[in-house]
Amino acid sequence: MTLRHPGISPTNDLVAKKIFSNPEITCQFIRDMLDLPAKNVTILEGSNIHVLPSLPYSAKDFYTSIDVLAELDNGTQVIIEIQVHHQNFFINRLWAYLCSQVNQNLEKIRQREGDTHQSYKHIAPVYAIAIVDSNYFSDDLAFHSFSMREDTTGEVLTITNNGQENHLVKMAFLELKNTEKPARTRFASHGWSFSVINPLLNNPSEPSAKQTNC
Repeated sequence: MTLRHPGISPTNDLVAKKIFSNPEITCQFIRDMLDLPAKNVTILEGSNIHVLPSLPYSAKDFYTSIDVLAELDNGTQVIIEIQVHHQNFFINRLWAYLCSQVNQNLEKIRQREGDTHQSYKHIAPVYAIAIVDSNYFSDDLAFHSFSMREDTTGEVLTITNNGQENHLVKMAFLELKNTEKPARTRFASHGWSFSVINPLLNNPSEPSAKQTNC
């Protein structure tokens, strides 16, 4: 018996961005995937779903032009990127998205505070989570999380923002093809399942924060 809706993939932009338009679901997802003490999130991008004018409606009639960007209560931002088809340089592109967001944030700070060296103290971390439908790593783990560390000691490279030390960078990858394999991962231990999206489909207008089976 299959639990996945036969006509819709969880990596479909419409479905994924509908799920992550709910701040409580997104907050819990970020907390679990990146191990962050997030209490609240604000969805900055990705909550608007656009419809192309054609009838009857189907998944092909929808498009979204932006990725999901969430901001935590401490100012940290998280990009959630959904990738359906394998791309040889996808990790490069995800890194470019992350760097671009940091640069955009710095420009906003400079407009607000002035272009001085003091601008840099207001830079908040930007992290990324990629949900991918193809494998980018050779093992059978469903979840990989990377940060910047000292090569010998393993000490994490951090920055200080609002009096708190945070990882300079975090990039996490959730490979859906490995989610049903018996590997023990942080993803599995929190009970997330991207093969079950029926709760959202049954009530698409009000996804519940308790519906972690996306």
